[in-house]
Amino acid sequence: MDDIKQSKIKYEIGNLNLYNKDDWATMIQFFVEVLPKFEEAFKPHIEGIKQKIKGLR
Repeated sequence: MDDIKQSKIKYEIGNLNLYNKDDWATMIQFFVEVLPKFEEAFKPHIEGIKQKIKGLR
C-alpha cells in the first residue's frame, strides 16, 4: 500500500468541551462560520474526484 496517500486538515478552537452544554453555542457558531468556507474550497476538487471515479466504472 505504498502508493496510497493521505492528508489531514485540522482547524480547531481550544478550551471547549463537547460535553459541556455551555460551550455548544460557541461550537455551533464555529461550524456556521467555517464549514461553508471549507465546502467552497474543496467542492471543485471533490467534483473532479467524482468525475475520475465515474470514468473508472
